[in-house]
Amino acid sequence: MWKPLFAERGALRFITPVLVLIALAAVLTFACGDDDGEERATNTPADTVADTGGNTGGADIGTLTLHATDHAFRVEGAKRPGPTRVVMPNEGAYDHYALIFKVDGDRDADDVLELLQLFFDEQAMAAATEEPEWPDWAVWKGGPSVLSAGETAELIIDFEPGRYVIVCPMDQPGGVMHYDQGMVTVIDFEGEPHAGPMPAADLVITGEDDAEGASYWFGDAPETLDAGAHLVEFRNDGSELHEFVLARLPDGMTPDEAFEAELEGSTWLGGPAPFGPGDRQLMQLDLQPGTYVLLCFWENDEAVPHVDLGMLSEIVVE
Repeated sequence: MWKPLFAERGALRFITPVLVLIALAAVLTFACGDDDGEERATNTPADTVADTGGNTGGADIGTLTLHATDHAFRVEGAKRPGPTRVVMPNEGAYDHYALIFKVDGDRDADDVLELLQLFFDEQAMAAATEEPEWPDWAVWKGGPSVLSAGETAELIIDFEPGRYVIVCPMDQPGGVMHYDQGMVTVIDFEGEPHAGPMPAADLVITGEDDAEGASYWFGDAPETLDAGAHLVEFRNDGSELHEFVLARLPDGMTPDEAFEAELEGSTWLGGPAPFGPGDRQLMQLDLQPGTYVLLCFWENDEAVPHVDLGMLSEIVVE
């Protein structure tokens, strides 16, 4: 049994669980901004949108494009099971997010939105007479996490046949949730699966824990990385859900200085959202030089974020 809550950390707000079974621990409020189009995006995967193979060794995989706007997803491309390149360009003025749930076939978007309200709405939680349990019919499947305006995220996800609901769980000034403004979509992955295997990554980074709620870390996260293209596999080798939030810090700022400034001015790159033990997602990156941080804001059963218990890595791109 567990009970999620809203936790405040300065100007950043995270949805978090009290007990460890499952919960949404994604950053929900960030600075919003406009993209003037004059600067190159921090991460611009070279082969996006068009199904050209990218850094996949020519494998037969699909491409699904989620155009994130204020406030809707416009979906294009393959909806067949199997390895699929999920490309999300943030074409809006706000930061956006594509949190993916695999749901039973008789469920739809309204069921997921009711579930989110039950677990993460303060009034609904206050009115509850007992602590709810997260249902088996909604499985956390990652997807591009928080992504700054003007940026593009590109993940490779192995979709099983079935129905998926995608929501943006962020809010904007005034507390209006993006999914309540229409930023939700349902996709049925059906038909003949894509034949290709998941591509081989250049680098594997694991999310790990001691299974006792006391220690968390990213395994094999590099201290330095060459600028340019990389296909990175993020794999959950832990005992609970983990996320791999990736951000580029403002130029000249250390991680300590960035956290002191509540990460203001950081560029969010859409690293994988929460997914379960044994699962993995790949991310195509094309990085500029700078200092990046990899974070997991999930909380343990004592309501302590994993990042505070060691799940933070600094990566200098040279």
